[in-house]
Amino acid sequence: MAGMCAGWVAPSAIASSRTWAGGSGNWTLAGNWGGTAPVAGDELIFSGSSVTNTNNFTAGTAFSGITFASGASAFTLSGTNSITLSGYITNSSSTAQTISIPLSIASEIIVDTGATGITLGGSGASAGGVISGAGGLTKNGTGTLTLNAKNTYTGATTINSGTLAMGNTSEGNLSSTTAVTIASGATLALGAYSPISPTRQAGSIAGAGNITSTANASTFTVGGDNTSTLFSGKLSAGVGQQLTLTKVGTGVLTLSGANTNMATQITGGMVVFQNTSAQSNKTVTVAAAGSVGLGVGGSGSYTEANVVSLFNSSLASFTLDAASGVGIDTTAGNFTLATALTAARKLTKLGANTLTISSSNTYSGGTLISAGAVLANTSSGSALGSGAATVASGATLGGSGRIGAATTISNGATLSAGGTLSSIGTLTFTSGITFATGSILDFQLGAASSDKLVVSGGTLTGAGDDTITVNLTDAGDFAAGTYTLIDATGATFSNFDASTFEIGETIDGYTFTFSRSGNLIQLIATTAVVPEPSIYAAFAGVVTLALAAGYRRRRG
Repeated sequence: MAGMCAGWVAPSAIASSRTWAGGSGNWTLAGNWGGTAPVAGDELIFSGSSVTNTNNFTAGTAFSGITFASGASAFTLSGTNSITLSGYITNSSSTAQTISIPLSIASEIIVDTGATGITLGGSGASAGGVISGAGGLTKNGTGTLTLNAKNTYTGATTINSGTLAMGNTSEGNLSSTTAVTIASGATLALGAYSPISPTRQAGSIAGAGNITSTANASTFTVGGDNTSTLFSGKLSAGVGQQLTLTKVGTGVLTLSGANTNMATQITGGMVVFQNTSAQSNKTVTVAAAGSVGLGVGGSGSYTEANVVSLFNSSLASFTLDAASGVGIDTTAGNFTLATALTAARKLTKLGANTLTISSSNTYSGGTLISAGAVLANTSSGSALGSGAATVASGATLGGSGRIGAATTISNGATLSAGGTLSSIGTLTFTSGITFATGSILDFQLGAASSDKLVVSGGTLTGAGDDTITVNLTDAGDFAAGTYTLIDATGATFSNFDASTFEIGETIDGYTFTFSRSGNLIQLIATTAVVPEPSIYAAFAGVVTLALAAGYRRRRG
């Protein structure tokens, strides 16, 4: 072809929009589309009116979108062959529309109901069908999207506006793995079908919208995707009705909205009520594999008496299996626990801010500090009971008391001795402590004293040849001298040795080195002599403990 560059290849067919010309019949008939039938990849536009129309394309044929034009009357798109939809469904008409064709979605599709609504899966005698695939569904528009289909798609479900209604049939459920997010002002309606009390499900719930039930008794099961989410919206049932929220899986569901007529069953993972309104006015039942958390430290929060009663199985409206766990969420503010916890269950600390424990506790189910800080200021006994304790990445354990639980400081977690996180004190472990690779030690240094970690029993375990970061903060009037940072008299050492590796770093006129004397790990601070530039360059960088644990200096 003259003028064409060498190697030119003709483009493939470009996707087009095909508009239904009216009448009734099969989709493959060109006459129903104004003379040209659609091909795979086209957008389908339905305008005018149709008595009946049937998708008779080969099952799985892909189309980019379906649009109901502004002047369209009520359509019902029917057929048993599925189509693969890659883009959108839009209702621009003033009439509600129905699609009873099985849909396969490989990626996100956006369904805009407009003001009048769309039903997927048919209605009445034609209700059913399947929405399948790994894709997700985003709902826009002020109208209602009714799902009468059997929904097996596994991608996320996002409700930005209007209502997504699980239809009044046994088919209108969501998959157990779809993550549902409901924007403020939007609604997920669980639906009702008589005479059955509906059982609905979702992988997880998040957002600030509404979840409503209009059945006399309905169950909504969430948590199957094992994620942790916050739902700040409202779950509710009508007057004289009850919605039962059932939590499964391993994640944490945090509720902070004012819920009504909602009972809670926790069979796996944890449900946290960040305030008393979130609990609603019905019962809470916790199975052996479940946990329940209470929000503390703010307006509308639970009290210390509530926490202790819950932990010891005597808080009204709560029924806990003896093996279930209890969480304390300090998202709303700092909180002090001065009353003993005695049951044989696990304690989990959640949320930012600080939980200060001054009681001597005998609970034996273990402790997880998952976020924020815990100050162990118990003068006798053990602040964290007797079961194994773990400080998760990003969380902090500090205080000037005693801990009788064998404790692990995880990668990214911090141990900070002292009565507060910024004062000098001694924190004692009677059953050993383990520092994982990447864990952090914080010490405050004063004129003649410093924070001290005492390990009086068990094993002091380090990370072998890997690094532990040590932060040194000037607590005031710091001077040269020898500071005992770790006293492990009575404990066994394992991969924790200051030995001979002492690489100094000169900061603010001092050089810091570590040494071990017996079971003492000491910090030696001396007035620095600034080396020649060539020598100084060789020592610049992170200081390494001789157990091959590095530290960095931080000014307060």
